[in-house]
Order: sequence, then structure tokens, then C-alpha cells
Amino acid sequence: MLHKTPFPHGYQQWMFAVSEFILRPVLWSFSEIVSIFLPTTAEQSSIMRHYSLNLPLLPLYLIVLVCLLVPALIAFFVRCILHLFRHSYILSVRLANEHPYKAPHKKQCSISTMNICLMPEFLSRFNNLSRTSQRATAVGQRIIADQIQTQNRSQAQSIVGNIETNFPEMDFICIQEAWHRDYSKTLVNELHTVYPWIIYDVGNSSLFNNYFIFNSGLMFVSKYEILHASFKTYSHSCKQCLFSGKGLLMVKV
Repeated sequence: MLHKTPFPHGYQQWMFAVSEFILRPVLWSFSEIVSIFLPTTAEQSSIMRHYSLNLPLLPLYLIVLVCLLVPALIAFFVRCILHLFRHSYILSVRLANEHPYKAPHKKQCSISTMNICLMPEFLSRFNNLSRTSQRATAVGQRIIADQIQTQNRSQAQSIVGNIETNFPEMDFICIQEAWHRDYSKTLVNELHTVYPWIIYDVGNSSLFNNYFIFNSGLMFVSKYEILHASFKTYSHSCKQCLFSGKGLLMVKV
């Protein structure tokens, strides 16, 4: 059975949405506070400008964090309970009459894999990346632009040394590190321009699996109909992986 909604019942989805709404400003303020003190390489080149722009906002972030901390803790507890009933993935479908691209029938298919580091802002900065929200949109737009221009690849292709700067034609995309739910939804909306079937928000959460923190980070993007999907959580993790529900996503198309 394919799961097109996060929960079996609508009231569970409503309660989860409310808890996420309460949690979001606290998580955002915490991420912004930490991010101030994790400048990227580009920001380090003008470090005084970085601090002069961001340090004045520190009191605002602290006020939001302190004022909403108690409601956020309650919301987090409710969210943890609801996660026990949540499906292990969401299938998002946007059919052919809703987008301009139609996948051709062919005997061979192409598949690509990519790590996109869609994490909270402060965690992305440990990988020297910033502006995660804008990056999620940009990645999706760049992939779609190259898929649509496939027929004109000779004009669109750009090569720097031995590195191709355009995405190849892809029937399926296996994505890793799509941990942030909001940014993942942004990417899904962009990719739906060409890809009708997308599985995202993959993972099982529990106290003994990932401490109810991050999902598996997996996403599967397809030009062809998804017939069945299943997710299996890894039985053992270590170090930072203890906080994410990594596992194996199996998809039949």
C-alpha cells in the first residue's frame, strides 16, 4: 500500500502540523543563533561585515527562544508521540496533465544519485554551506532546467575541464541528506515540474532509533509510476548517525 498522507487519520496530521508550527520559531531562532558563530569561507573573507549584520539580531533570536521555549517543549513531546503513528514515507503525485513534461517510452533508463545537504542552517554550515532554503529552490530549478533542455543539450551544455556543469537526463534520482522537512517540500515542488512521482520524508522515528530528531534523509524522484515502496531502518548506528533514522528505501516502478 502506497502512503500519500503522513498519517492514517486527518486529526493526527492536524495535531502534527500544530506542533510543528509551535516548534518552528524556536528551532529557527536556535539555528540562527548558532549560525552567527559559524561563518562560511565566503563570510570569513569579510568577517567584520558578517558580524555587524548578524550580531544586532542576536537579542531578537534570544527573545523568541526564551519566550516560546516552554510551549515548544510541550509541542515536541506531542510530536514525538505522533511520530509513532506516522507512515514511513509520503508519496507525492502530480499527474501528467498538471505538468508540461511527459516521460518517453524507452528500453533503457538513467538513474542518478546526489547528496544535497538539506539540513537546518547551522548544521549546513558545518559543511561550509549556507542559505539552505534558497539552495533547495536553486537545486530543483537547475535540475528541471537541464531536463527540459535535454533536446538542446548541444547548446545548453557547458564543460569546465572534465567537469560537466549541467545535470544529465535523469529518469530517476536517488537523493540523500534531505533531512529538513520544509526544505524537502520546497525541492519536491520544484521537481514536480518534470517528475510526477516523488517519495520524500522517509524514515521511522522513535526514542531508540533517532531520538525523534531527523528522518533518513532519503528521497526518490521518478518520471515513471511508483507501484510500491517500503522502508527498513538500519538496526545499528554510531556517532552523529544516532540522531537520524537512516535505512534502506526500496521502490518498485
